[in-house]
Amino acid sequence: GHRATFIGGSEAGQLSFIDRAINIALLNIHEESLIRIQSFQETEPGEQPSIGINLDVFFIAHAKDNYSEALQLLSHTIQFFTENRVLDHDNAPDLDESIWRLIIELQSLDISDTREAWQIMDYAKNKPAVFYQVKLLIFTQSQLSISGKITGINSALNNR
Repeated sequence: GHRATFIGGSEAGQLSFIDRAINIALLNIHEESLIRIQSFQETEPGEQPSIGINLDVFFIAHAKDNYSEALQLLSHTIQFFTENRVLDHDNAPDLDESIWRLIIELQSLDISDTREAWQIMDYAKNKPAVFYQVKLLIFTQSQLSISGKITGINSALNNR
């Protein structure tokens, strides 16, 4: 087995990659509008509709000083998601029971989107990567309920 891990970092703007592994970076989160429309139609009065979320994810191969090994890691990742486009409780028994299924789709970015994504992922330069969209994470109102409330947003950008 190959390792996959979410990219970490000790300081703002500093990313750390696990060597000889696929590193995962979340690029964007957006609502699945088709789920929202269907959910509105099926919602009883007084209930909040479910929300479908799509995740745009980079899988970045890192093998220090060995680009061909990084390409091989990336190849294994593409092969896995080609053979397992849908993850559900039958083929991914550890999938949280609140998630019915995940649909994993390889995405092609046009030149400007690719450039913008690599600018965001500046620290992933010269590392082979593939971009996938993870579709249909569905959250119901009970899953969105949290104790407390948001009272403000603190951003490192405010301090510049």
